[in-house]
Amino acid sequence: MHRKNITLLLLLSFLLYPVYCLATPDGTYLVQMKGTNYLFQGATSTTTIKTNTTLTVLTMDENITIKVEQIDSIHTPTTYKGKWNKQTGDFSAIWWFKGAANKSKLLFGKVKKNQISGSLVYPKVAHNLIPGYVNLEFSGSKDAGQRDLGSGNSHSSLTTPLPAFNNDCITFDPDHLKVHNIDGQWNITTGEDELINFGNRRLEAAEALIIIKYYEMDQVCYVGQPDPALTYWLVRAGSPSGSLSKEDCIGFSSHKLVLRKIKKRWKIYEGENLLLDIGPDNLEARLVLHSLKRYRFQYHCFVGRPRPSFDYWRR
Repeated sequence: MHRKNITLLLLLSFLLYPVYCLATPDGTYLVQMKGTNYLFQGATSTTTIKTNTTLTVLTMDENITIKVEQIDSIHTPTTYKGKWNKQTGDFSAIWWFKGAANKSKLLFGKVKKNQISGSLVYPKVAHNLIPGYVNLEFSGSKDAGQRDLGSGNSHSSLTTPLPAFNNDCITFDPDHLKVHNIDGQWNITTGEDELINFGNRRLEAAEALIIIKYYEMDQVCYVGQPDPALTYWLVRAGSPSGSLSKEDCIGFSSHKLVLRKIKKRWKIYEGENLLLDIGPDNLEARLVLHSLKRYRFQYHCFVGRPRPSFDYWRR
């Protein structure tokens, strides 16, 4: 090939590289939700839903995380995790709380060229019954101020800023928590829903309940679903603080935590001490590190080591 043509091709490649490599779906989208809330209690009834909300998208290779904010009174802020196709923009993601799989929520659609559209479907659950379901369609565009955010690929995995993700949390009243035996399994329940399953470890369930009530924990939050890379508990949207007699805890300094990739797995270290082994998902590892630093946790505490049935983080 003529030297002039080679030079031209290299120049075009350099000019076009930012367009193809930096333009990603990451960012916040303003969307309209339209659909129906179906109820089957007694006579079947329906309620039409039409409202606006925001979706925050974060991608890493073929993985996608989407935070759907409040939708009227039928949907609390929830983070969905799944896969997406870079070429077509098609995605499917799920929220699944392993303590209550019948509450699974499915989100699927397409995100491409600063546009997003799709569907959100999930059952309405109460007292382990399913008296209805919600079926919504959505469409919208990326917030103009956030278009063409930097790529989340492996080359920028440690430097690309994370979008502003809120907690993926379940809120409860600690005064209403109880230990119940359900089908031979010991659980901490909110009265209506199972919060933690302890299997046959009744004493550990009772100890965990004492801890939750002592610190007045009122939220349990997750990074990653259905098998969270991190579960942490909050008190009025902040870190639990204080101490309890005979706690089993490991101390660390959150400001010293760093993320390292060792043999294709992402791990969080304090100096040379391994704190957490997250796994191969860089996005999840970054969100875990962000959460630990955000709440300035100083202790990781356990019930039932060496195979803990319950763990929590506090100052």
